[in-house]
Amino acid sequence: MADLYKDDEITENEKPNSVDTETQIRKEIKKKLRKKKIKKAIIWIIVLIIIIGGSYVYNFYQTNKRLPWQPESISAPIEQTYTDSLVTEEISHPVVNISGSLSAYDLQDVVLRTSGAITTVNYDEGDQVKKGDILATVDDTDQQYIIAKLKSDIEAAKLSGNANNLKLLELQLRNATNNLEYTKAIANFDGVVAYQGWTAGDYNNVGSTGSNMIIADLSKFKSTVEIDEMDINSISLGQVAELTFDSLPGVIAEAKVTKIPMLGRYNQQGFGVMDV
Repeated sequence: MADLYKDDEITENEKPNSVDTETQIRKEIKKKLRKKKIKKAIIWIIVLIIIIGGSYVYNFYQTNKRLPWQPESISAPIEQTYTDSLVTEEISHPVVNISGSLSAYDLQDVVLRTSGAITTVNYDEGDQVKKGDILATVDDTDQQYIIAKLKSDIEAAKLSGNANNLKLLELQLRNATNNLEYTKAIANFDGVVAYQGWTAGDYNNVGSTGSNMIIADLSKFKSTVEIDEMDINSISLGQVAELTFDSLPGVIAEAKVTKIPMLGRYNQQGFGVMDV
């Protein structure tokens, strides 16, 4: 009986140790669960950072066509030419090959705007002229007479005090002065006489067909060329062009695009073109 009681006493003394062990196990489990939650939270944070970062990189690439850590580059392709001791870089541009012909930068088809006998022809073919030079004249006797008479009539109207008549005479004088100017052919710009067909003493008929004198501005030249609608986007005002000539092998002249029309047209082959 004494031994049995002793065993029971030992069992009772061991009960607190069992409780401590269970508590410790629970703490270990809670600790593992907490670590697992922390690990899961860290994983989610990393996933969110990857998603946000990937979205930023994707949007940056769509906008700039490069990755954020890549330096900006020139959009045009770079061609490198290598020699033994020199490296050069050249920016390549689209090349549009066209053909056409040269003409004078400006032409003046000179006309005399009054009928009558030609009294003077002041320049011949090949002569240089300046803007405002009188190239030829028609007999202006009638115009001079009309102007002189009108001036006399105006003085008389001033003395008589007839205001209405005075105003009418002044308008007639202005018209007669214009008609006097029409007896002169004037150069519109500096140039050279490219053609001269007048002869002093000939009779000039207003409205007659054909040119009697042509002034050309040869200080520079122009060439109007057809640009295909597929190539027009490669052309811009001020763009530099290089001209070569069949009659001058090896000669290259620099040109500049000075006019691009607003409207195009169809050529004989049915292609859309613009005259540049």
